[in-house]
Amino acid sequence: MSWFKWLVFAGNISGKGYSDPTGSAAIGQAGRGTDLLSGIKIQTDAATALTWKAAHKLEYGPGQYDARGGLASAAKVIYSEAAVKTYLDAITVVGM
Repeated sequence: MSWFKWLVFAGNISGKGYSDPTGSAAIGQAGRGTDLLSGIKIQTDAATALTWKAAHKLEYGPGQYDARGGLASAAKVIYSEAAVKTYLDAITVVGM
């Protein structure tokens, strides 16, 4: 399912028992929930692209093989931080 369809789904679930605890709005109708979901998608895609770039540079990049690991190490740290942040954002969305 595409990302846009997930956002549409999130905006249309209030009548099916998935609304917020007050019952006033669905996740997609609250601006903060949609912002958090789109932030999760952007961070995940950015970290994935950096990981692929690091893997390509590690395999084919200029210089000696041992010297190419810097970008891979940075990608690992960035992906780890993004994973923690997206996890916390997802918990926040669920708790809305």
